[in-house]
Amino acid sequence: MYKIYFNLSICLSVSGLSIRTS
Repeated sequence: MYKIYFNLSICLSVSGLSIRTS
């Protein structure tokens, strides 16, 4: 359960960074 939440958090961070750079 924790791993899923952790992965989701990373995905959100990565997507947020890519949106800012674009």
